[in-house]
Amino acid sequence: MSELTKRLQILLSPEQYRKLELYAKKRKKSVASIIREAIEKLLHERTKLEKKKAVERMLLRELPVDDWDKMEEEIMKGAIL
Repeated sequence: MSELTKRLQILLSPEQYRKLELYAKKRKKSVASIIREAIEKLLHERTKLEKKKAVERMLLRELPVDDWDKMEEEIMKGAIL
């Protein structure tokens, strides 16, 4: 993990904090590290979902496809430029 330099303040209910403390204690970690891990997981899952949606949008499009020899020729011309 990179250097920790940003501070964040959040307010939790006593019950939320109690559950979070218990969860962290069972895993022998700090509450802060559990929160950081949860944030990383959330951001990672969001990125995966965005990529999946992008692929789905691409698959729904009807893209022009030509004869392979012609397509290869166009690809090679583009690579040379």
